[in-house]
Amino acid sequence: MYCTEDDVFRVSGLTAGDKGVPSTANVTENILDAQAEVDSMTNTKWESTEVSETYDGTGDGQLKLLHYPIISVSSLTINSTSVTPSNVYIYTGIEGGAMIKLKNDAEKTVFDDSKPQLVDITYKYGTQSVPRNIKRLTAVLASIMTLVSQIGGTYNDITSFSVPEFTAGLGEPYTNIRETVNRLEKEALSLMRNIRILPAVV
Repeated sequence: MYCTEDDVFRVSGLTAGDKGVPSTANVTENILDAQAEVDSMTNTKWESTEVSETYDGTGDGQLKLLHYPIISVSSLTINSTSVTPSNVYIYTGIEGGAMIKLKNDAEKTVFDDSKPQLVDITYKYGTQSVPRNIKRLTAVLASIMTLVSQIGGTYNDITSFSVPEFTAGLGEPYTNIRETVNRLEKEALSLMRNIRILPAVV
């Protein structure tokens, strides 16, 4: 995961096990939901994932892959001929983030298009480690989800008490949570403005 349950409790100001605080299992689900949202917003998988895919050939030496940024090619077969992964260029820039190209001395120099589905490839994409700003954004989004789910459990909280000649207020839980959510929403927007969003692959 991009962040931990402890990160969410720290960012949200909640304490695990306190009355009305969602369980750690619920926080974990919120992290996974936030992580999927971050991936969707940035068009990037922020951890290393390996996939195996089959493509139609292009008739030339270049092939655009579905996922990116590409980290490494584990195996490549073109029309039953294995190509050594070191004989494949990987383009990691924004414009060519999903592109591979066969080197001149590769076992095959063209992605054969004589029939459909002749290219089999296994590769890793994403990032080797989660950047700090992505970790923070995930924790902030998961914190918002956790705080929102907590609001429903505060309707019967005691907000004040009185004894003879003395009254004390404890603060409205809903108001406090709302203010925290508003602050975290602003932080999430600020973080998003500073994250480079890669274009979607089409």
